[in-house]
Amino acid sequence: MTSWVAVRGDVPGDLFDELGLIDLEGRSVAQESDFAAAALRGGWVTVLVRDTHPGYPYRPDLLARLSRRAELVTCHESTYGPESAAARWCNGQQVWKAEHLAETTDVTVEGEVPDVFDELMSAAGVRSARDSGIDEFYEVPVELAKSITGFRQDEAVRGAPPAIRLGMDVKAFALTPVEYSWTVTELDDEDQLRTVRAEAIHQFHRSEFPGTRLFSRVGTDDNDRWRIDGGTVPAAMAISGFDRWRSEFEATVARRVAEVAPQAKLTLNWNFPDAEQGMQEADSR
Repeated sequence: MTSWVAVRGDVPGDLFDELGLIDLEGRSVAQESDFAAAALRGGWVTVLVRDTHPGYPYRPDLLARLSRRAELVTCHESTYGPESAAARWCNGQQVWKAEHLAETTDVTVEGEVPDVFDELMSAAGVRSARDSGIDEFYEVPVELAKSITGFRQDEAVRGAPPAIRLGMDVKAFALTPVEYSWTVTELDDEDQLRTVRAEAIHQFHRSEFPGTRLFSRVGTDDNDRWRIDGGTVPAAMAISGFDRWRSEFEATVARRVAEVAPQAKLTLNWNFPDAEQGMQEADSR
């Protein structure tokens, strides 16, 4: 589970202390820590945390303190739920709250939600009717929070800026660390090979995961056709909402390869290095 809080106005000087966080200035990107923070357009200070239950929208005492002299928006996502919630607070009072529970086709609300809520619910209903197997109503609270702050965590975790880290006494496990590798075979010539490697794969990877690196090696198969094998180096990347993001990522890579080499065959493989560790941590709680 992952939560974030965005505060605008008179941001409390003890914001990090209130959230139980320790400032480690210069710490690297979010995938190396349990926590990331950033200043956004519009004056929002946003804090993203791999959080334990309950998420921030369910902590009214904390939100009342943080919003005493400020405006606050918070959002919580259970990556594997799928459940989501969002809320807005001003001057110590809750303005609205929206919550979606797993296996439902509804979003419950308290207070007066933004006008865009009806549009989001209608769009979710249309997509849900296509029977895609995806919980479309999960998106509604998430998009509500984004409509105010411009922030959405599964668009921000990849390449998140340096900031802060959870204190050692806080246990948290939420984002999905992943590694991936690929193979592209049946390339006609070296020109196709170079273009597929540099533009179709490496360039797209850098746009999705700024600051991370890839390895690749080239060779030929038994029929003397060119091939590329590659993958991520050296650490896993943390992705929120991985199951929803994965299909779009795979489709985009496949399209980019096909544009250069229509006859080529692409294979993408995913690895989850922290899965076993995560289950062990959950069992110990």
